[in-house]
Amino acid sequence: MAKPIPLPDITDEAAKELERDIKRGPTKLQKEIMEQNRAIFNQKRKVMIRDIVQEDKIVFLKMMEKFYSSKAVAHNVDKAILETIFKVAVSGSPYLRALIIEDKEEPVGFALLSFSFATEVGGLVVLLEDLYISEELRGKGLGHKFMQFIEQEYPLAKRFRLEVAKENTRAIDLYCKLGFEVLEYVQMVKNL
Repeated sequence: MAKPIPLPDITDEAAKELERDIKRGPTKLQKEIMEQNRAIFNQKRKVMIRDIVQEDKIVFLKMMEKFYSSKAVAHNVDKAILETIFKVAVSGSPYLRALIIEDKEEPVGFALLSFSFATEVGGLVVLLEDLYISEELRGKGLGHKFMQFIEQEYPLAKRFRLEVAKENTRAIDLYCKLGFEVLEYVQMVKNL
């Protein structure tokens, strides 16, 4: 029998501090570092990754419709839910961050990130909810560049996590090359 891995002690105060940090969002210094990282990333790679704005609504919803009707997801999502996602994304919610990926100043993809605390690692988890790159640009390194970008954006994260459909072998190969491992859990949900 495997010996249990001891978890770090998480005090109520530490948990409250993490919750305050998530609600408060990045500090001024963290925002400056994030901006510097973006500038360096974009300059080196000629790819722009930026937060979504209201003017992105039409292109964002079109990309989301393509994503949710592809083999990358297990089921379609109602258009009303896509509208809700957009509203939350532009609202400044501390729980969701939406990013637009541009190539040559044209939107070619998007990503949705959410945030949680994992007891297994004792810290912040950045969950890559969705990553979409337009079909004609897949295999050109944008997914890899995006993953590098979020690791630079969240240097205090203890874990990056994502879900991928078993049939999406191209994405699985990419994530494995980037150091991701398969978690041997059965995921369960209860939608309300």
